[in-house]
Amino acid sequence: MDRTLCAVGVTLLLTGCVGAPREAESKAIEASSLCHGLFSGGTAKAVDVALGGRRPSRDTEQQSVRRAVRDLVTHHSSATPWPRGFRVCSVYLGREISDLDVDVSQVDEEHVAGPSDEPTTFQYALGTNALANPTRAFLYFACLSRRLPSSTGEPVVLLTEVRNTAFPTADPKTVREAHLVLAHAAAVAVAAELGCARGAGLPKKPVLRMVSGPVPKGGDGR
Repeated sequence: MDRTLCAVGVTLLLTGCVGAPREAESKAIEASSLCHGLFSGGTAKAVDVALGGRRPSRDTEQQSVRRAVRDLVTHHSSATPWPRGFRVCSVYLGREISDLDVDVSQVDEEHVAGPSDEPTTFQYALGTNALANPTRAFLYFACLSRRLPSSTGEPVVLLTEVRNTAFPTADPKTVREAHLVLAHAAAVAVAAELGCARGAGLPKKPVLRMVSGPVPKGGDGR
């Protein structure tokens, strides 16, 4: 009998220990508190749009702009020929996998994407180039920084990318521009951390001016 009670007690204790973190993670947190304050101020509204009005349950504490930039600089100095993305932030809505991710990477200038023939992707006049749709946003910008030395002395082209699997319910234009606001916030923070000359030419607040919609197939000469 004593052994049975002991086993039950241990089972209850283990159940309580396992359940505690899940309960803590289920508590909603403010968008402005996510990712070490990356989306504070007016940007928090874009997070709400991207997540369909649902409150995030958690982010990943060890991810940050500073850590992503540190890894980006290390990768740049290694002269590795292939690009690699570094995670700035992941946001969760209660699932085991993230619902919103923000990455930064270095890209070759010739790989900067132009107008898309994907029917939901639109091009914007922001940074070197910007593309956005209801699930992703790409913001390219040129950074001249001592931390990213170039053999030609030219700026290095960087990319901040937002990926969203939360399936927000707002209209497509509102959602894609929310994604672009988040990509811009990450780009401004990365540029500041790197000390990019003139802030990489990025405005403090994004000006979302669409310059083209999807290119009809065959309309770009292909």
